[in-house]
Amino acid sequence: MPDSPAEQLLGPIIKIANRAEKYYPYQELKERLGPQKYDAIIVFGEGPIKRIFFSNEEDKIKDLYKADKIDRFNESKNSKPPEGISGKELVDWLETQGPRTKYDPDYTIVDITPHGPSKTEPTKDINPNFERVKEILEATESLPEERKKLFEKFRTELENKARHSYKRYGELNAIASGLMLYSGKTDKLIFSGGRTIPDDKIKQGLGFPSEAELMRDLVIRNFGQKMFERDNPDVISISTSDDPEDMRVYKERYNDYITKTIHKYFVIEDSATNTIDNIIRSINHAPETFFSKDKTPEVGLLGNNHQVERCVTLLNLFTGNEEGAHPISAQNDVLKPFAEIRNKLGEKGFLPELLRYMTDEPTNRDLDDKTKGEAVGREKLQNAEDMFWWLGYVSHSEVPEVFNAIMKKLNEPKWQPYSAKAFKDYFGLDFQDYATLDYRFNEEKMEELKGKFETILINKKDSKSNDLRQQKIMVS
Repeated sequence: MPDSPAEQLLGPIIKIANRAEKYYPYQELKERLGPQKYDAIIVFGEGPIKRIFFSNEEDKIKDLYKADKIDRFNESKNSKPPEGISGKELVDWLETQGPRTKYDPDYTIVDITPHGPSKTEPTKDINPNFERVKEILEATESLPEERKKLFEKFRTELENKARHSYKRYGELNAIASGLMLYSGKTDKLIFSGGRTIPDDKIKQGLGFPSEAELMRDLVIRNFGQKMFERDNPDVISISTSDDPEDMRVYKERYNDYITKTIHKYFVIEDSATNTIDNIIRSINHAPETFFSKDKTPEVGLLGNNHQVERCVTLLNLFTGNEEGAHPISAQNDVLKPFAEIRNKLGEKGFLPELLRYMTDEPTNRDLDDKTKGEAVGREKLQNAEDMFWWLGYVSHSEVPEVFNAIMKKLNEPKWQPYSAKAFKDYFGLDFQDYATLDYRFNEEKMEELKGKFETILINKKDSKSNDLRQQKIMVS
């Protein structure tokens, strides 16, 4: 199974009852993913970040969200299998009507009601959220303003936990990227996803996590210990030891790895607001990864099945790298193969039906909307007259090679008449004065272009003027 005799099999091992064999699902996934190793993988977020509401705040939800969205969420939450079905019938129901195959709302309701062990359910866990609320209420009995602050602090803590606040599509992108990292397919994950901060949070001066931070949180929570043992195989022998000294050493080294070492694999890019900007700003963070004199950089673009082809087109546009840009569908290329391995080992869970819903389900209205939006975006990238759709975001680039790549594109025969028209009419420049410059050695000209391109976005922000991003360049 390993690529070489000396290579360690990628654990953990799974043992199945009544079978003598040992199974290595992560090793099998590594082999199924193939030999390709990426210099970096850009992992795209999927917003917006979910708002957190407590279970006694239904009125707030009604004020902020349309009734049809609330109804869709309630329908999915209350979805239960019919009485008496089991076996294949139950599986069929889960795959077509189960709660994970329903609408994923822009908010999460956190239960703060009291529950715990009882005569009928003696093993039921105490609700930790209720315990926290109880502490707040007792500590602020006659301090209403302090109580309000503590509740908002608690809400913010929950929002910073991806399991509460990250949407399903972004969550699975993160899990897929963790599998790619753990299986050794890259040593650099560039998490790209901004902050979608609600207006009331801004007014209160409260923090809100970025999509990039939540993806990193998910990878560390799900793969941190596996990465620690992969990178430090000497600790595996003491990982299950009962010896107090072994336990102390393992915990100390693990904590050091999680707080320091593992972060060498991550780049956080959380200032972008859309996919175009994601790629521009990701290149800013690690230009040496995207441009090399010695070889063609191999860059993976990991996102949802409906978006990765457009991501590849964008990276081609901004780097000129047509051979080294690789689409990676989180669902089809990573998670579905892993789900097949899990199924074979009797560990189905909800993953297969969820992945089917996210890629192939005709009744998935979210997917339908996203797919239509992606089709519009891809079309605009192909049309020279729509160059303002993306060109303004080049003003966010700090990398001369990006300007070299896009000016080369704009000077192609198909694009050149539109480029000349745009430069003359909108920027007051002669396109040919800029078309063939090497911007590594023309910093002033690059800064001048940045200023001109930025006017496209400034016009978009100014409600009194036309949105230049939507402006078509007309050539007679």
